[in-house]
Amino acid sequence: MYPQLPAITKTAIREHEAAILTKPVRLVKKAFTSGTSGSPLNMYRSAGAILKENAYVWQYRLSHGISLGDPFVSMRGVLDNKTLQYYNKAENILYLSSYQLSKPAIKEYASSLNKFKPKAIFAFPSSLFTLSNLLDEAGLKVTIPLLFTSSETLYPFQREKIEQTLGGRIFDRYSTAERTILLHECEHGNFHAAPKYGISEFIDNGKGVITTGFINKAFPLIKYQIDDTFRLMDAPCSCGKGIGVSSIEGRVDDVVLLNDGTRIGRLGVAFQGIPHLRYAQIIQESTNDIKVNMVTAPAFKKTEQDLLEKKLRQRLNDSILINFNHVEEQDIIKTLSGKFKLVISKVA
Repeated sequence: MYPQLPAITKTAIREHEAAILTKPVRLVKKAFTSGTSGSPLNMYRSAGAILKENAYVWQYRLSHGISLGDPFVSMRGVLDNKTLQYYNKAENILYLSSYQLSKPAIKEYASSLNKFKPKAIFAFPSSLFTLSNLLDEAGLKVTIPLLFTSSETLYPFQREKIEQTLGGRIFDRYSTAERTILLHECEHGNFHAAPKYGISEFIDNGKGVITTGFINKAFPLIKYQIDDTFRLMDAPCSCGKGIGVSSIEGRVDDVVLLNDGTRIGRLGVAFQGIPHLRYAQIIQESTNDIKVNMVTAPAFKKTEQDLLEKKLRQRLNDSILINFNHVEEQDIIKTLSGKFKLVISKVA
């Protein structure tokens, strides 16, 4: 794929952001990568790219039995830890907070879900897994036929527990904020590239992928390297879509455990939009406190640290102490495969 062109990385995008952008900033929507390393990238999307992405999302849902207007639940961090639910009547979507999942609140979650009777739910795997465990422990029953997950690694033990507890079928989706690759899980549990979304070339037998996106002309990325790891199929899939990906093994994040047993995942969004923050990592050794190690630029100010604390507090309760430490990049802990993890949990 374009052999004469070099692959580009997050560092190159960060350094040449303005040069990549093809439209005036006022005409595009600014977004961020998930920031698994606590160092999210700025991304820019045109109105057309947003509409196309939404079309891919809904085409996948429709292909598995959802119709527009069917009762649908979204539990993906849209609501903070102050608001448990919000109903959008026009779209018939019930939004549930993924930050209030706990033993004291589980009866209210179950009651809302049983009253709403959703045909499907869209959520992070960790949120559905927590919901399933809490329902099981409380002896509560909720049935949701279709379960759409994305944005995190979905482990087999999570899939088994979620499908058993909620009585539905999971369909997982892999995509990135950069909008260069989109993989959909088929009925046989394998992942295949969405047509005409982009071109992907897996490297080193799945230890990374080189991607070129087709849908976002406002911020075009050509031969963009993603370091998530994939397990490739050995033979064509029975669904008829050829050789795909049998499992996605990247995106391994721990969660922060609160005193009341609440597990908070996907905290990377708290680090979005913090100026002069290069890297960050949360270390938890007890349920009483967390340590946030930060690698910052010289221009990083106390007001920016205060903003970060505020965003973390929106997702964590007030009982946990947050300690901030300025460290060097070599002090950031890496996995054995050399990847960053946003949360390093030492809590049993």
